[in-house]
Amino acid sequence: MAEKRQPDYRIAIQGPQGRRVAELYPAALFPGGEGLADRYRVRVDRVWYSPEGLKYAFLPLAEALVVAGWPHEDAPRPELRRGDRRRLLLGRADDGTALYEAAVALTDPWQGLDGRWRVFLVGRQLPALVDDLERYARGL
Repeated sequence: MAEKRQPDYRIAIQGPQGRRVAELYPAALFPGGEGLADRYRVRVDRVWYSPEGLKYAFLPLAEALVVAGWPHEDAPRPELRRGDRRRLLLGRADDGTALYEAAVALTDPWQGLDGRWRVFLVGRQLPALVDDLERYARGL
């Protein structure tokens, strides 16, 4: 079935495995993507990108470009190993005070498709961004 929606971006990339054509469609064109102005659904060589079996995956532009095959610079490996203790930034209270949760790295960090480093933490189902973790200060 021919796709009637128009992509915002159409990228043709010539690489070692041959030519790939990727199309990035605005999330707003699909169910569940309403109000996600900065997210895209990716189609590579006429196949929709569907991580973990999701029917609709909406990605930020930087991650969508990596899925499409656009080259990106690797971030340096973080100084974090399995078993290291950190604190995870959860957000901020109404008065602006930072809210943290104690965390222990369950795995070594790995780099995601978007180039950002992630790690699984004890007691959490989903991986956390290493950028959201902080070392404990001395005496805490």
